Amino acid sequence: MKKIFISVFIIISIMALVGCSNKKEELKVYKQGEKAIVKDKSGTDMYSLTIDSVKKVNDFKYQEDFNNPQEIIEVTYTYDNLNKKDKNLYIHSQDLTVLDSKNSVADASSLFSKGKPKDLTKGSNCTVNAYYGLKNKSNEVKILFESEQYVQKVEFKIPIKENSISQDELNKKIAKEAVKADFIKINDNQMYGESVFATGEVQI
Repeated sequence: MKKIFISVFIIISIMALVGCSNKKEELKVYKQGEKAIVKDKSGTDMYSLTIDSVKKVNDFKYQEDFNNPQEIIEVTYTYDNLNKKDKNLYIHSQDLTVLDSKNSVADASSLFSKGKPKDLTKGSNCTVNAYYGLKNKSNEVKILFESEQYVQKVEFKIPIKENSISQDELNKKIAKEAVKADFIKINDNQMYGESVFATGEVQI
């Protein structure tokens, strides 16, 4: 009876240890604005990655890398070289894997209309505006990053914000820019803008 009790106790202890080990191995999921730190084997902070925001956009022009996207999102992220000295730190948008609500991998654009990735020396940081085409309409995305050098995976779960500019407002903005461009072209041809608007040749 005593041996049975000891055996049961040992089994329970082993199961408890395994359970604790599994909890430690669970991947932390970071939120918007949280800084994920990538460390080396000794535990030294090497660099950080932060997802600042994710929002829908409808004015991104360079869609060559997208295959019939249901939505286009802008992911703003910041990376900071804390202690990496062996070579410069560079995190391209294609180094991030973006998954929509159905876990479909989004297409990443290789072009940047705003902030671009840069090679960073120790002590410097960079903010990037990256663009992705989602296969499915989503309210949030998962963003995965893996450091092969330091064998570390990072996962973010970020809500998608609606674009603050509606399609109607965007159309008006585009029309206004087109009128402005025509006005500049007319001035280049040595014509006065007032007389052109007065005659109705250019309408807003």
